[in-house]
Amino acid sequence: MAEFNGKLVLTPTQVRLLTERTAGPGPRPLVVALELDGPVDADRLDEAWQEVQRRHPFLRLRLDSSRPYASDDVRPLVRGDIPGARQSYQTDLARILAAATRPRDFSVEGPAEGVLIRTGPEASTLVCSIDHLAIDGWSFNMLAREWTALYNGKPLPPPIDPLPVIEKYNEAQHNSLEKEIRELREEFEGAEPFALPHSMADWALQEVELPRDVAIDTRRAAAKKRSTAFAFVLAALGRALTINHGTQDVIVSTHVANRVVPQSESVVCAAYNTVPIRLSAACRDDINCWIAKAKEASLRALRRQHVPFALVHQVLAPHISREALSRVMLTVDEHPFIGFVLPGVRVSEAAISDLKRLAEGPNAPLFSTSSRPWPAGITVSFRETWESLQLYVHYGQELGHRGATMLLGRVTEGLALLTDSNN
Repeated sequence: MAEFNGKLVLTPTQVRLLTERTAGPGPRPLVVALELDGPVDADRLDEAWQEVQRRHPFLRLRLDSSRPYASDDVRPLVRGDIPGARQSYQTDLARILAAATRPRDFSVEGPAEGVLIRTGPEASTLVCSIDHLAIDGWSFNMLAREWTALYNGKPLPPPIDPLPVIEKYNEAQHNSLEKEIRELREEFEGAEPFALPHSMADWALQEVELPRDVAIDTRRAAAKKRSTAFAFVLAALGRALTINHGTQDVIVSTHVANRVVPQSESVVCAAYNTVPIRLSAACRDDINCWIAKAKEASLRALRRQHVPFALVHQVLAPHISREALSRVMLTVDEHPFIGFVLPGVRVSEAAISDLKRLAEGPNAPLFSTSSRPWPAGITVSFRETWESLQLYVHYGQELGHRGATMLLGRVTEGLALLTDSNN
């Protein structure tokens, strides 16, 4: 395990998150809520949950004066029984969810919490909440696969010792990055980031699901261009921002898995990184120009995904501030807990946002202002399935409802133009 005399070694991402925590409580945990329809063996699910925690020391993370170590304690599932129709228990479930998703105090508790609520003879709701300091999206889905494998009695290979893997991350951070630094300076020279006023009040969410034919056409067009849906959405977003806000330069940042170190794909930890992507408005309304630029810029960003975001900021400062680099974010919203399969049980995603609002009041914002402010002025997320493409925009009062509506409209319009010109 990633332990030396009871201590843990942190990835560069975890070091950054821990440093940011000193300024406030930090972001809320990663949370997944699932509806389980069918017979669930609660004891077996609990045993598997505890075994997953034993396999991965970061799920037992503690902090002693900011020094990390792995506790020997594992947390069993919190179990409850709320009989009756599903509508009648939502308020109780929301209360439990609110408690499970609060910012953690690592001096007295670990990062992981699981809640299993029986809502009927063969109906349950499962909530899994893990702090960002201990896990990222990549790890979350790996955890789901291991959890269900253990539940189903399938053997797992011995867990990878995270210590040498994380030492490689730290070694890479201190290695010479002269080439990457030179390329960053050349790429972002003269950039004028999107100048959106920065206010953290009254966060809200808008979403739109594109028609089935647009989603399918987007995938086909991306394949035809040897590209991805991400590059298409990036191109449409860049075009939308230049049209809506008249900016001549667009910097969009995104999160990447950053699993470039050997064996890192098998380690549960927070290893993700943030990379900025620069798009020029020189394409104007030439949609094929936008997709070519988006594809090229995305590939450049992936090649430097190992460069810590803090170093990127240091290299580009003072001309481009850290806030400007993350003013606009584009993220891929993968379906939570891919691979969470229980025999004879239909697993579906529960509406976390509805439960949060039930817990905090009907007028509560989706993102609580009691936690560290969301770092971006606009965050556009998309979720891709075989037959749908869902777009979301999280925005503050600096953009407003009307601005968010216009932005989503322009992005949708751009995707339609991209697919029409490439199918």
